[in-house]
Amino acid sequence: DGDGDGDGDGDGDRRSGRGTLYVVGTPIGNLGDISVRALDTLRNADKILCEDTRRTKALLNHFEIQGARLESYHMHNEFKRTSSVIQELRRGQQIALVSDAGMPGINDPGGMVIREAVGYEEEIDVVPIPGPSAFLAALVGSGLLEDSFQYCGFMAPKTTARQKQFAALRDQPHVLVFYASPHALVESLKDAVEVFGGDRRCCLGRELTKLHEEFQRGTLAEVLRAHVDGVRRPRGEYSVVIEGRKEDSRQEVTEEVIRRCLELEMAEGASPSVAAKSVSQSLGVSRKRCYEVSISMK
Repeated sequence: DGDGDGDGDGDGDRRSGRGTLYVVGTPIGNLGDISVRALDTLRNADKILCEDTRRTKALLNHFEIQGARLESYHMHNEFKRTSSVIQELRRGQQIALVSDAGMPGINDPGGMVIREAVGYEEEIDVVPIPGPSAFLAALVGSGLLEDSFQYCGFMAPKTTARQKQFAALRDQPHVLVFYASPHALVESLKDAVEVFGGDRRCCLGRELTKLHEEFQRGTLAEVLRAHVDGVRRPRGEYSVVIEGRKEDSRQEVTEEVIRRCLELEMAEGASPSVAAKSVSQSLGVSRKRCYEVSISMK
């Protein structure tokens, strides 16, 4: 599970005279998952940047951390706030960054201030305080991980963009991990079956680390059928794990997939020839075939 040499003393993160940005992982459901090191960091920080100060206040109250200075830092104000945070760090402030759940910067606010702070490495330290992660919990609980994996973020919200996203990943040999919203889950699974093939193994994780934690394992076709038949009803955000392509299971790209990807490119103003070139590169099919499909769409 990584470099566990165990030589840290827990108190060596704070460097004298230097500003430090602590990127602190917080529970994704079970409060018992927070680390002693995370609590110590939150207790001693000069201030805590929070995605939602109310959520962070509740967390601190649960662990009886009093007097913390909380400031909002979220997707709607990070452009405005980042510059002042960097200046405070350059003056030697010890600042903790948290999101509502999990690790900041992974589909949560935080990436911008982390990138900016790294640019001042002569003056600012960036110290990650590892914590829970929904996609990692789903990955290790899926039973699909053999060697490598690729974290792909959220599934695209629209069908054409989603099929293009999947098509670009279809022939990857490593396990793929996504987040998916409940309202788009069934359509996303349909697109996954069409692009990856219904016999690909997958695992859906929801309510991870919580009382009603659930894993749904099977092939893409089986998991889709359970939702379409009403056996399962999508609730809450999902972590979706899909096995990588096996050597003997390369899927043929259908004309429908090519057509939808072309529609997406052309909707953004690309000519048929430019769209064909782009789709050819992303899907790994011949440019001629893509161009012929684009011409038939006129």
